[in-house]
Amino acid sequence: MPHSISIEATALGLNQFQQKFGTQMHQKLKQGLELESELPFVEAEYAYTGQDIEVADVLQPYQAQFTPNNSETFDGITNYLRPLKVDVQYTAEQLEKFFAKWKPNWFTPGAEDIQRGYASYIINNHLLPQVTEELNLASWAGQYVAPVAGTPGTVLQSVDGFKKFIAAQITAGRLTVLPTGALVASTMVAQVRDFCSQVPEPYRYLKGMLFMSKTNAQAYADDYLDKYPRRDAAVSNADSLYLNVDNYNKTIKGITAMEGSDRIICVFGNRPSMIVGTRMGYPRYFSFRFQPFDRTIKCMAEIYRFYGAETLLHAFVNDQV
Repeated sequence: MPHSISIEATALGLNQFQQKFGTQMHQKLKQGLELESELPFVEAEYAYTGQDIEVADVLQPYQAQFTPNNSETFDGITNYLRPLKVDVQYTAEQLEKFFAKWKPNWFTPGAEDIQRGYASYIINNHLLPQVTEELNLASWAGQYVAPVAGTPGTVLQSVDGFKKFIAAQITAGRLTVLPTGALVASTMVAQVRDFCSQVPEPYRYLKGMLFMSKTNAQAYADDYLDKYPRRDAAVSNADSLYLNVDNYNKTIKGITAMEGSDRIICVFGNRPSMIVGTRMGYPRYFSFRFQPFDRTIKCMAEIYRFYGAETLLHAFVNDQV
């Protein structure tokens, strides 16, 4: 079959190659997973229940008769998985616009492999950093709202985050609250130390981590340097913002997702407490599959999550929200 070459098409093609484009598509720096990187994962089919036991006093003075004196109470926190999804689609017009501006040598009309290549490029380089940041935000501030059929919900409606979970557990009487009052930048060191001093024995000097917003963590660092200019509270680089609390064996981790909250959360690495749940047999993070149809390629992925606790016997929070 004869091929035709037109001056217009040749000029357009040459212009595509003559025009120089940047080697990178730039976007805003995205936040990684903060709480998920610090907490253990558990798997479940539908729900996961941690088990608590409380043993009453058993020691008594001696007497010859056998006088049993014991009682145990059992409790548990049930965490329910929620499905989350990402649906995106790319049309032929989007593909052509991309190829015309960025990768003209990629474009072959009607080639599904090329369509998948474009989708993979966008997903791996731009969409995954975005959804990672959104998952991080939802892990703290999310409040699940059932979707309206046919209408996409919002990021924070996807799943209940730790903020809502903690408030519910305080109401249920399962979580110990230690008063600090509203956090003030100029007294942050004193308030954090006062919080640690209220943690009951034997947890008070047990190695643990304090989660708080990065703004409050930075205020702690600034207040520390102001009061103790010859010391350094930091134990890692500024990107991570790990800070020491002297004499209490505690480390502060600033969490960007907690911005706007004055909550302080104390957990212990060698004692189970806050956990992240995922579904057994499913990928922990989004793995996209492709469905080309009528000059459109659809990309879909699902994961399951809950943000909850194995037990709250080993966790403490302050009285702020």
